[in-house]
Amino acid sequence: MERKVIGIIMVALVVGLVIGGAIGWFIKPTEPSISTETIKVGYAGMLTGMGIYEGREGLDGLTLAVEEVNDAGGLLGHKLEIIPGDVGEREPLTVDSVFKKLILEAQVDVILAGTASYTSFEVEICNDYGVPYILAGTSSQTYEIIGENGEDFPFVCSFAPLYTAYHTIPEYVEMWEENGDISLPTKTVAIITRDSPYCRYIAEGLKDNFNERGWTITIDETVPAETISDWTVIIAKIRNNPPDLIVNTDNNNANEAAFLTQFLENPTNSLLFIQFAPSTAEFLELTGDKANGVFYNFPWLTTRENPLHAETEDKFKERWGYTPTAYGHVLYWELQAYMEAVRKVGDYKDKARIAEAIGETSIYTSQGLIEFDQKTHLAKVGEDLLPPCYWQVQNGERILLNTKHKMGDFEIPPWFK
Repeated sequence: MERKVIGIIMVALVVGLVIGGAIGWFIKPTEPSISTETIKVGYAGMLTGMGIYEGREGLDGLTLAVEEVNDAGGLLGHKLEIIPGDVGEREPLTVDSVFKKLILEAQVDVILAGTASYTSFEVEICNDYGVPYILAGTSSQTYEIIGENGEDFPFVCSFAPLYTAYHTIPEYVEMWEENGDISLPTKTVAIITRDSPYCRYIAEGLKDNFNERGWTITIDETVPAETISDWTVIIAKIRNNPPDLIVNTDNNNANEAAFLTQFLENPTNSLLFIQFAPSTAEFLELTGDKANGVFYNFPWLTTRENPLHAETEDKFKERWGYTPTAYGHVLYWELQAYMEAVRKVGDYKDKARIAEAIGETSIYTSQGLIEFDQKTHLAKVGEDLLPPCYWQVQNGERILLNTKHKMGDFEIPPWFK
Protein backbone atom coordinates (compact mmCIF):
# COMPACT_ATOMS: atom_id res chain seq x y z
CA MET A 1 0.00 0.00 0.00
CA GLU A 2 2.83 2.40 0.95
CA ARG A 3 4.62 1.70 -2.34
CA LYS A 4 1.41 2.47 -4.24
CA VAL A 5 1.00 5.86 -2.49
CA ILE A 6 4.62 6.79 -3.21
CA GLY A 7 4.12 5.84 -6.85
CA ILE A 8 1.02 7.99 -7.14
CA ILE A 9 2.87 10.96 -5.60
CA MET A 10 5.78 10.58 -8.03
CA VAL A 11 3.44 10.40 -11.01
CA ALA A 12 1.70 13.54 -9.76
CA LEU A 13 5.01 15.35 -9.44
CA VAL A 14 6.07 14.40 -12.94
CA VAL A 15 2.71 15.47 -14.39
CA GLY A 16 2.95 18.73 -12.45
CA LEU A 17 6.41 19.43 -13.80
CA VAL A 18 5.30 18.72 -17.36
CA ILE A 19 2.21 20.91 -17.05
CA GLY A 20 4.16 23.67 -15.32
CA GLY A 21 6.80 23.56 -18.03
CA ALA A 22 4.15 23.75 -20.70
CA ILE A 23 2.55 26.74 -19.03
CA GLY A 24 5.95 28.39 -18.70
CA TRP A 25 6.58 27.79 -22.40
CA PHE A 26 3.35 29.51 -23.42
CA ILE A 27 3.57 32.40 -20.94
CA LYS A 28 6.61 34.47 -21.92
CA PRO A 29 7.90 37.47 -19.95
CA THR A 30 6.50 40.75 -21.28
CA GLU A 31 9.62 42.80 -20.45
CA PRO A 32 11.89 43.46 -23.46
CA SER A 33 15.26 41.80 -23.30
CA ILE A 34 18.50 43.11 -24.72
CA SER A 35 19.92 40.96 -27.48
CA THR A 36 23.60 40.12 -27.54
CA GLU A 37 23.52 40.80 -31.29
CA THR A 38 24.53 44.41 -31.93
CA ILE A 39 23.53 46.74 -34.73
CA LYS A 40 26.79 47.79 -36.34
CA VAL A 41 27.01 51.44 -37.36
CA GLY A 42 29.92 52.19 -39.67
CA TYR A 43 31.47 55.66 -39.53
CA ALA A 44 33.68 56.93 -42.35
CA GLY A 45 35.58 60.02 -41.24
CA MET A 46 38.88 61.86 -41.36
CA LEU A 47 40.34 60.61 -38.08
CA THR A 48 43.91 61.55 -39.09
CA GLY A 49 45.37 64.18 -41.40
CA MET A 50 44.28 67.75 -42.16
CA GLY A 51 40.59 67.03 -41.62
CA ILE A 52 40.99 65.40 -38.20
CA TYR A 53 39.10 68.18 -36.40
CA GLU A 54 36.04 67.62 -38.59
CA GLY A 55 36.33 63.83 -38.45
CA ARG A 56 36.73 63.65 -34.69
CA GLU A 57 33.81 66.01 -34.13
CA GLY A 58 31.62 63.82 -36.31
CA LEU A 59 32.63 60.74 -34.35
CA ASP A 60 31.87 62.54 -31.08
CA GLY A 61 28.39 63.46 -32.35
CA LEU A 62 27.72 59.89 -33.43
CA THR A 63 29.05 58.51 -30.14
CA LEU A 64 26.76 60.83 -28.18
CA ALA A 65 23.73 59.57 -30.11
CA VAL A 66 24.73 55.91 -29.70
CA GLU A 67 25.30 56.31 -25.97
CA GLU A 68 21.85 57.83 -25.58
CA VAL A 69 20.02 55.03 -27.36
CA ASN A 70 22.06 52.29 -25.66
CA ASP A 71 21.39 53.81 -22.22
CA ALA A 72 17.68 53.78 -23.08
CA GLY A 73 17.67 50.06 -23.88
CA GLY A 74 18.90 49.98 -27.46
CA LEU A 75 17.14 49.95 -30.82
CA LEU A 76 14.52 47.20 -31.15
CA GLY A 77 16.23 45.55 -28.19
CA HIS A 78 19.69 45.69 -29.77
CA LYS A 79 22.67 47.72 -28.59
CA LEU A 80 24.38 49.88 -31.21
CA GLU A 81 28.10 49.51 -31.88
CA ILE A 82 30.20 52.05 -33.81
CA ILE A 83 32.74 50.65 -36.28
CA PRO A 84 35.00 53.60 -37.24
CA GLY A 85 36.84 53.81 -40.54
CA ASP A 86 39.61 56.38 -41.03
CA VAL A 87 39.60 57.85 -44.55
CA GLY A 88 42.63 60.01 -43.71
CA GLU A 89 43.25 62.54 -46.48
CA ARG A 90 40.36 61.07 -48.50
CA GLU A 91 42.59 59.51 -51.15
CA PRO A 92 40.51 57.21 -53.42
CA LEU A 93 42.41 54.00 -52.56
CA THR A 94 42.03 54.69 -48.84
CA VAL A 95 38.33 55.47 -49.09
CA ASP A 96 37.71 52.40 -51.25
CA SER A 97 39.52 50.20 -48.73
CA VAL A 98 37.68 51.68 -45.73
CA PHE A 99 34.23 51.20 -47.22
CA LYS A 100 34.87 47.66 -48.39
CA LYS A 101 36.29 46.69 -44.99
CA LEU A 102 33.26 48.18 -43.24
CA ILE A 103 30.90 46.30 -45.56
CA LEU A 104 32.69 43.00 -46.18
CA GLU A 105 34.74 42.45 -43.03
CA ALA A 106 32.87 44.33 -40.30
CA GLN A 107 29.50 43.63 -42.00
CA VAL A 108 28.02 46.93 -40.83
CA ASP A 109 24.29 47.54 -41.08
CA VAL A 110 24.62 51.20 -42.14
CA ILE A 111 27.40 53.67 -42.93
CA LEU A 112 27.25 57.30 -41.83
CA ALA A 113 29.63 60.08 -42.86
CA GLY A 114 30.18 63.77 -43.16
CA THR A 115 32.52 64.05 -46.13
CA ALA A 116 34.20 60.72 -46.87
CA SER A 117 35.77 61.42 -50.27
CA TYR A 118 36.28 64.26 -52.72
CA THR A 119 34.19 62.72 -55.49
CA SER A 120 31.49 60.72 -53.64
CA PHE A 121 32.43 57.56 -55.57
CA GLU A 122 31.72 55.53 -52.43
CA VAL A 123 27.97 56.00 -52.97
CA GLU A 124 28.27 53.44 -55.77
CA ILE A 125 30.05 50.98 -53.47
CA CYS A 126 27.29 51.19 -50.84
CA ASN A 127 24.58 51.00 -53.45
CA ASP A 128 26.15 47.98 -55.16
CA TYR A 129 26.51 46.09 -51.87
CA GLY A 130 23.07 47.10 -50.62
CA VAL A 131 24.15 48.95 -47.47
CA PRO A 132 22.28 52.14 -46.42
CA TYR A 133 24.59 55.16 -46.62
CA ILE A 134 23.88 58.66 -45.30
CA LEU A 135 26.47 61.35 -46.04
CA ALA A 136 26.55 65.12 -45.70
CA GLY A 137 29.14 66.53 -48.06
CA THR A 138 30.34 66.78 -51.67
CA SER A 139 26.72 67.01 -52.75
CA SER A 140 27.56 68.32 -56.22
CA GLN A 141 29.70 65.23 -56.81
CA THR A 142 26.94 63.03 -55.37
CA TYR A 143 24.54 64.66 -57.81
CA GLU A 144 26.91 64.00 -60.71
CA ILE A 145 26.66 60.29 -59.90
CA ILE A 146 22.98 60.00 -59.02
CA GLY A 147 21.65 62.79 -61.24
CA GLU A 148 17.86 62.67 -61.42
CA ASN A 149 17.91 58.87 -61.15
CA GLY A 150 17.30 58.42 -57.44
CA GLU A 151 15.41 55.19 -58.06
CA ASP A 152 18.70 53.63 -59.22
CA PHE A 153 20.44 54.58 -55.96
CA PRO A 154 17.95 53.55 -53.28
CA PHE A 155 20.63 52.98 -50.61
CA VAL A 156 22.07 56.53 -50.62
CA CYS A 157 20.79 59.80 -49.12
CA SER A 158 22.60 63.08 -48.46
CA PHE A 159 21.93 65.49 -45.61
CA ALA A 160 23.53 68.20 -47.78
CA PRO A 161 21.61 69.99 -50.56
CA LEU A 162 23.11 70.97 -53.88
CA TYR A 163 25.82 73.61 -53.52
CA THR A 164 23.92 76.01 -55.76
CA ALA A 165 23.07 77.89 -52.54
CA TYR A 166 26.75 78.86 -52.33
CA HIS A 167 26.51 80.52 -55.72
CA THR A 168 24.21 83.26 -54.40
CA ILE A 169 27.09 85.38 -53.01
CA PRO A 170 26.86 88.19 -55.61
CA GLU A 171 23.10 88.37 -55.08
CA TYR A 172 23.46 88.88 -51.33
CA VAL A 173 26.38 91.31 -51.59
CA GLU A 174 24.39 93.46 -54.03
CA MET A 175 21.40 93.32 -51.67
CA TRP A 176 23.55 94.65 -48.84
CA GLU A 177 24.63 97.51 -51.11
CA GLU A 178 20.99 98.32 -51.92
CA ASN A 179 20.24 98.36 -48.19
CA GLY A 180 23.04 100.86 -47.65
CA ASP A 181 25.15 98.47 -45.58
CA ILE A 182 28.14 98.49 -47.95
CA SER A 183 29.48 100.15 -51.09
CA LEU A 184 30.64 98.39 -54.27
CA PRO A 185 32.39 101.15 -56.25
CA THR A 186 33.92 98.87 -58.93
CA LYS A 187 31.96 95.58 -58.76
CA THR A 188 35.22 93.64 -58.92
CA VAL A 189 36.02 90.31 -57.29
CA ALA A 190 39.13 88.22 -56.68
CA ILE A 191 38.44 84.48 -56.63
CA ILE A 192 40.82 81.99 -55.03
CA THR A 193 40.07 78.29 -54.92
CA ARG A 194 41.62 75.02 -53.85
CA ASP A 195 42.33 72.28 -56.38
CA SER A 196 39.63 69.89 -55.15
CA PRO A 197 36.25 68.97 -56.64
CA TYR A 198 34.29 70.60 -53.79
CA CYS A 199 36.16 73.91 -53.97
CA ARG A 200 36.34 74.03 -57.77
CA TYR A 201 32.61 73.39 -58.14
CA ILE A 202 31.75 76.32 -55.91
CA ALA A 203 34.29 78.60 -57.58
CA GLU A 204 33.19 77.75 -61.13
CA GLY A 205 29.55 78.36 -60.29
CA LEU A 206 30.45 81.67 -58.69
CA LYS A 207 32.39 82.80 -61.76
CA ASP A 208 29.32 82.23 -63.91
CA ASN A 209 27.10 84.13 -61.49
CA PHE A 210 29.47 87.06 -61.12
CA ASN A 211 29.84 87.34 -64.90
CA GLU A 212 26.08 87.17 -65.41
CA ARG A 213 25.56 90.00 -62.93
CA GLY A 214 28.14 92.27 -64.57
CA TRP A 215 31.04 91.83 -62.16
CA THR A 216 34.69 91.87 -63.27
CA ILE A 217 36.89 89.04 -62.03
CA THR A 218 40.30 90.61 -61.44
CA ILE A 219 42.05 87.57 -59.99
CA ASP A 220 41.34 83.89 -60.67
CA GLU A 221 43.78 81.69 -58.75
CA THR A 222 43.80 77.96 -57.99
CA VAL A 223 46.09 76.70 -55.22
CA PRO A 224 47.22 73.09 -54.68
CA ALA A 225 45.25 70.76 -52.40
CA GLU A 226 47.89 70.89 -49.67
CA THR A 227 48.89 72.94 -46.65
CA ILE A 228 49.77 76.51 -47.68
CA SER A 229 51.57 78.70 -45.19
CA ASP A 230 52.70 81.47 -47.56
CA TRP A 231 50.07 83.47 -49.44
CA THR A 232 52.42 86.36 -50.28
CA VAL A 233 52.20 86.17 -54.08
CA ILE A 234 48.40 86.08 -54.30
CA ILE A 235 47.95 88.77 -51.64
CA ALA A 236 50.42 91.00 -53.50
CA LYS A 237 48.21 90.75 -56.60
CA ILE A 238 45.19 91.71 -54.50
CA ARG A 239 46.99 94.77 -53.09
CA ASN A 240 48.11 95.88 -56.56
CA ASN A 241 44.50 95.93 -57.80
CA PRO A 242 42.16 96.00 -54.77
CA PRO A 243 38.78 94.39 -55.51
CA ASP A 244 35.46 95.11 -53.81
CA LEU A 245 35.23 91.48 -52.77
CA ILE A 246 37.64 88.61 -52.15
CA VAL A 247 36.25 85.06 -52.31
CA ASN A 248 38.45 82.25 -51.01
CA THR A 249 36.93 78.78 -51.36
CA ASP A 250 39.92 76.87 -49.94
CA ASN A 251 38.06 75.05 -47.17
CA ASN A 252 41.15 74.04 -45.18
CA ASN A 253 41.05 75.74 -41.78
CA ALA A 254 44.80 76.23 -41.41
CA ASN A 255 45.14 77.58 -44.96
CA GLU A 256 42.30 80.03 -44.53
CA ALA A 257 43.64 81.20 -41.16
CA ALA A 258 47.07 81.83 -42.71
CA PHE A 259 45.49 83.70 -45.62
CA LEU A 260 43.46 85.94 -43.31
CA THR A 261 46.41 86.67 -41.03
CA GLN A 262 48.69 87.65 -43.93
CA PHE A 263 45.97 89.68 -45.66
CA LEU A 264 45.38 91.71 -42.50
CA GLU A 265 49.05 92.72 -42.31
CA ASN A 266 48.20 95.36 -44.93
CA PRO A 267 44.52 94.93 -45.85
CA THR A 268 42.63 96.46 -48.74
CA ASN A 269 39.09 97.82 -48.47
CA SER A 270 37.71 94.52 -49.69
CA LEU A 271 34.92 92.40 -48.30
CA LEU A 272 36.21 88.93 -47.48
CA PHE A 273 34.22 85.73 -48.01
CA ILE A 274 35.85 82.54 -46.73
CA GLN A 275 34.31 79.19 -47.55
CA PHE A 276 33.30 76.83 -44.73
CA ALA A 277 36.26 77.45 -42.36
CA PRO A 278 34.59 80.22 -40.27
CA SER A 279 31.83 77.75 -39.37
CA THR A 280 34.36 75.66 -37.42
CA ALA A 281 35.64 76.22 -33.90
CA GLU A 282 39.18 75.45 -35.07
CA PHE A 283 39.25 78.43 -37.46
CA LEU A 284 38.08 80.84 -34.76
CA GLU A 285 40.67 79.41 -32.37
CA LEU A 286 43.39 79.96 -34.96
CA THR A 287 42.35 83.51 -35.86
CA GLY A 288 40.75 85.00 -32.73
CA ASP A 289 39.68 88.64 -33.21
CA LYS A 290 41.15 88.66 -36.73
CA ALA A 291 38.07 86.78 -37.96
CA ASN A 292 35.75 89.70 -37.14
CA GLY A 293 34.24 90.98 -40.39
CA VAL A 294 34.67 87.77 -42.39
CA PHE A 295 31.45 86.35 -43.86
CA TYR A 296 30.49 82.92 -45.16
CA ASN A 297 27.43 80.88 -46.10
CA PHE A 298 26.19 77.47 -45.16
CA PRO A 299 23.23 75.26 -46.13
CA TRP A 300 22.38 74.28 -42.53
CA LEU A 301 20.47 76.40 -40.02
CA THR A 302 23.15 76.27 -37.31
CA THR A 303 21.62 78.72 -34.84
CA ARG A 304 20.45 78.39 -31.25
CA GLU A 305 17.20 80.05 -32.35
CA ASN A 306 16.41 76.53 -33.54
CA PRO A 307 15.47 74.78 -30.24
CA LEU A 308 16.80 71.42 -31.43
CA HIS A 309 20.12 73.04 -32.27
CA ALA A 310 20.42 74.50 -28.78
CA GLU A 311 19.45 71.19 -27.17
CA THR A 312 21.91 69.15 -29.24
CA GLU A 313 24.69 71.68 -28.71
CA ASP A 314 24.21 71.68 -24.93
CA LYS A 315 24.22 67.88 -24.71
CA PHE A 316 27.31 67.70 -26.90
CA LYS A 317 29.19 70.30 -24.85
CA GLU A 318 28.27 68.60 -21.58
CA ARG A 319 29.54 65.25 -22.90
CA TRP A 320 32.67 66.38 -24.73
CA GLY A 321 33.58 69.77 -23.24
CA TYR A 322 33.47 71.80 -26.44
CA THR A 323 30.85 73.37 -28.70
CA PRO A 324 30.23 71.48 -31.95
CA THR A 325 30.10 73.25 -35.29
CA ALA A 326 28.73 71.37 -38.30
CA TYR A 327 29.57 67.70 -38.26
CA GLY A 328 28.99 67.05 -34.58
CA HIS A 329 25.36 67.96 -35.21
CA VAL A 330 25.19 66.18 -38.57
CA LEU A 331 26.33 62.76 -37.37
CA TYR A 332 24.11 62.95 -34.30
CA TRP A 333 21.07 63.51 -36.50
CA GLU A 334 22.07 61.11 -39.26
CA LEU A 335 21.80 58.36 -36.67
CA GLN A 336 18.37 59.64 -35.59
CA ALA A 337 17.17 59.40 -39.21
CA TYR A 338 18.52 55.86 -39.49
CA MET A 339 16.92 54.77 -36.22
CA GLU A 340 13.57 56.27 -37.21
CA ALA A 341 13.69 54.18 -40.41
CA VAL A 342 14.61 51.00 -38.50
CA ARG A 343 11.71 51.49 -36.09
CA LYS A 344 9.37 52.03 -39.02
CA VAL A 345 10.51 48.81 -40.72
CA GLY A 346 10.74 46.81 -37.48
CA ASP A 347 13.72 44.70 -38.60
CA TYR A 348 17.25 46.12 -38.61
CA LYS A 349 18.42 43.40 -41.01
CA ASP A 350 16.06 44.43 -43.82
CA LYS A 351 18.48 46.91 -45.36
CA ALA A 352 16.47 47.50 -48.53
CA ARG A 353 13.30 48.54 -46.70
CA ILE A 354 15.31 50.61 -44.23
CA ALA A 355 17.02 52.47 -47.08
CA GLU A 356 13.62 53.15 -48.62
CA ALA A 357 12.33 54.42 -45.27
CA ILE A 358 15.34 56.74 -44.91
CA GLY A 359 14.56 58.23 -48.33
CA GLU A 360 11.01 58.96 -47.15
CA THR A 361 12.23 60.62 -43.95
CA SER A 362 10.92 63.99 -42.82
CA ILE A 363 12.78 64.81 -39.63
CA TYR A 364 13.35 68.04 -37.72
CA THR A 365 17.03 68.31 -36.83
CA SER A 366 19.39 70.84 -35.32
CA GLN A 367 20.17 71.98 -38.90
CA GLY A 368 16.53 72.42 -39.94
CA LEU A 369 13.90 70.19 -41.50
CA ILE A 370 15.48 67.35 -43.50
CA GLU A 371 13.53 65.91 -46.41
CA PHE A 372 15.03 64.19 -49.43
CA ASP A 373 14.32 64.98 -53.07
CA GLN A 374 13.12 61.66 -54.48
CA LYS A 375 14.85 62.31 -57.81
CA THR A 376 18.29 63.18 -56.47
CA HIS A 377 18.25 61.79 -52.92
CA LEU A 378 19.79 65.08 -51.77
CA ALA A 379 18.29 67.19 -49.00
CA LYS A 380 15.74 69.73 -50.18
CA VAL A 381 16.35 73.47 -49.92
CA GLY A 382 13.70 75.91 -48.74
CA GLU A 383 12.85 78.54 -46.15
CA ASP A 384 11.24 75.90 -43.92
CA LEU A 385 13.75 73.19 -44.89
CA LEU A 386 17.43 74.07 -45.35
CA PRO A 387 17.59 77.75 -46.37
CA PRO A 388 20.81 79.33 -47.70
CA CYS A 389 22.25 80.94 -44.55
CA TYR A 390 24.68 83.88 -44.57
CA TRP A 391 26.79 84.59 -41.51
CA GLN A 392 29.35 87.18 -40.44
CA VAL A 393 31.81 86.91 -37.57
CA GLN A 394 31.19 89.87 -35.26
CA ASN A 395 32.95 90.28 -31.89
CA GLY A 396 33.99 86.65 -32.01
CA GLU A 397 30.44 85.40 -32.58
CA ARG A 398 28.78 84.05 -35.72
CA ILE A 399 25.83 86.31 -36.59
CA LEU A 400 23.11 85.02 -38.94
CA LEU A 401 22.30 87.74 -41.47
CA ASN A 402 19.20 86.35 -43.18
CA THR A 403 16.24 83.95 -42.89
CA LYS A 404 13.45 84.29 -40.30
CA HIS A 405 16.07 83.55 -37.62
CA LYS A 406 18.14 86.62 -38.54
CA MET A 407 20.37 87.78 -35.67
CA GLY A 408 21.76 91.05 -37.03
CA ASP A 409 22.86 93.11 -40.04
CA PHE A 410 26.02 93.00 -42.08
CA GLU A 411 28.74 95.25 -40.67
CA ILE A 412 31.64 96.94 -42.43
CA PRO A 413 34.76 94.91 -41.64
CA PRO A 414 37.03 96.47 -38.99
CA TRP A 415 40.03 96.48 -41.39
CA PHE A 416 38.37 99.06 -43.69
CA LYS A 417 40.14 102.44 -43.60
